[in-house]
Amino acid sequence: MQGRGADVEAIYRELLARPELTPMQTAIVSNNLAFHLATPSTADEARTLIDAAIGTLGPHPDLLDTRALVHLAVGEDKEAVADLEQAVLQPSDVKFLHLAYAQFRTGETLAARKSLAASRKKGLVPDRLSSSDRDRLAELEAAISPATEQVSSAEERGAE
Repeated sequence: MQGRGADVEAIYRELLARPELTPMQTAIVSNNLAFHLATPSTADEARTLIDAAIGTLGPHPDLLDTRALVHLAVGEDKEAVADLEQAVLQPSDVKFLHLAYAQFRTGETLAARKSLAASRKKGLVPDRLSSSDRDRLAELEAAISPATEQVSSAEERGAE
């Protein structure tokens, strides 16, 4: 379903409309839809969905990961870091990637670098990432790679 966001969204909405879903199933589908809606333009709906899912299932790491993406979509970067620090207690490559990105956004470059390394150690494969996660990875690599840091340090020394 990569690159077919509208189709994915329609499928999840269709599933949510089914009256036979149990509360647990509704929460899982709500989490999945919230993940896809975690963008600035649809963050309000995503927040409603993920808050309801957490209300039903509790603060499960996968749900906290989704809520963190909603936080990131609206610029609540510190809140995203807090959720992701809990989410990585059940570690995955993608959760560590999200944590690295949130840490980068809060200016925690060293922590972001460590989290990105943990993501790679957990088996991060860019080809398996969603397009938004590939974008996050590219932004991280461009901003916090050692070569970028060396250039920034040289520029700072030149400005002194």
